[in-house]
Amino acid sequence: MKFSSEYLGELMAITNAMLWACSVILFKISGHSVRPFTLNFFKNTIGSIALILTLLVLDNLYIPDVPVRDYIILIASGILGIAFADTLLFKCLNLLGASRSAIVDCLYAPFIMFFSFIILHEPMTWMRVLGATMIIISIPLIYADKKKDPISSRDFSLGLLFGSVSMAAMGLGIVYIKPQLEIYPLVWTTTIRMVGGTIAMALYVLFLKNRSSILSIFKPQKLWIVAFPPSFIGAYPCILLWVGSFKYTQASIAGIITQLSVFFTVILAGIFLKEPMTVKKWIAVCLAFSGSAVATFL
Repeated sequence: MKFSSEYLGELMAITNAMLWACSVILFKISGHSVRPFTLNFFKNTIGSIALILTLLVLDNLYIPDVPVRDYIILIASGILGIAFADTLLFKCLNLLGASRSAIVDCLYAPFIMFFSFIILHEPMTWMRVLGATMIIISIPLIYADKKKDPISSRDFSLGLLFGSVSMAAMGLGIVYIKPQLEIYPLVWTTTIRMVGGTIAMALYVLFLKNRSSILSIFKPQKLWIVAFPPSFIGAYPCILLWVGSFKYTQASIAGIITQLSVFFTVILAGIFLKEPMTVKKWIAVCLAFSGSAVATFL
């Protein structure tokens, strides 16, 4: 099926941002009971099953004549951008909270622009540089409000480190497969990435002494009430929308628009998680939001 909408990629990125913000709130609640690696493994397993079933329905499970190199690139992207990056993202979420981590996640856009410039040779305009700078400037503000929204220096430093590395890995993982996204079907490429990352995590679990406690998440339990919905949304519609946005528009633009999730996440965190909505936090949100807009539309 050929899509004719000129702004399909941008629409997919915005929709993904809204859905991901809702998922983050539930992931934060789940994080009180489940360790980041376990929660990510649970999420990716659900996503892998859903994506494989989708390919079976579409009768598109096998694509002929795909070079081994492309399989390796897609699987490596899944390991880096899904298995590794999302685990660090959940660590960041646990340490900083939903609203602070959402602002740190905006570092994803500068990383996307950097890797798009280096790898894909997409133009690096002054407006995109300005937008990225505004996003980076917003980060210190979420620490400056620690009197009204307390956080230790250790938790902030570790959360910022985990979040930054996560965004760098995620950005590199998706930008590097842009050529493959333009060749192969969206659902198929997304499935190969997701399954590749999930299998890598499963193999890792086999060598852990506490593997029984990790695998216990797959037994039906009350925790599923808050863990299953965001895991399904985050690993199925969100991942399709996210990868699709990179397929149908420039990687740098898709990355920037996706970061509009910060606006939705901070509002939802204030409503449902009762995280303080401080003035400095709102200034940080506005800077990050404006930076995304400047880099995207000017």
